Amino acid sequence: MAMLLIQTMIALSLMIIQPILTLYIGEMGVGDHIVSYTGIIFSLAGVATVIAAPIWGRIGEKIGFQTTLMISLLGISVMNLMQMLARDVYVFGALGFSYGLFIAGVAPAANAIIAASVPQSFRGRAFGISNSFNNIGNALGPIIGGAIGTWIGMRYVFVFAAVAVAMTALWLRTITKRNALAS
Repeated sequence: MAMLLIQTMIALSLMIIQPILTLYIGEMGVGDHIVSYTGIIFSLAGVATVIAAPIWGRIGEKIGFQTTLMISLLGISVMNLMQMLARDVYVFGALGFSYGLFIAGVAPAANAIIAASVPQSFRGRAFGISNSFNNIGNALGPIIGGAIGTWIGMRYVFVFAAVAVAMTALWLRTITKRNALAS
């Protein structure tokens, strides 16, 4: 259950910036090319994820998937804060790529942890349930991001995402320690 809630929080924090992204980039003075810059910057995280996910999988096999998940979460949190501070579209794009490098560590770690946590006969259902929880975060993130951006300001969406991911990492560490003490 813990991994499902962790995946929900991660998806929520990834999707929370979607409602404000184009407006945020527009504030960086890109003129009439706002939509193009937004598309490119959004895709940079995806490109980075494609490149880095197999590497994170290999690292997880060597140092443990909970460790790689923790590193990924902390990296995502830091990148969210750094994106909030970016005032230049090119810096923001580079940070978006870096953000994707850390996002890439989440799926291999989460899938490996889930696979190791359930009997083989239940894995298909477990991954289906995991996907459902991920999509809860995908649905809630834009709603929360839009509300925060409207009521408090766009930069605070990044702060909220960073804090949410950092708290998720802290929670992961707490339950990992608790499970280690129990065994």
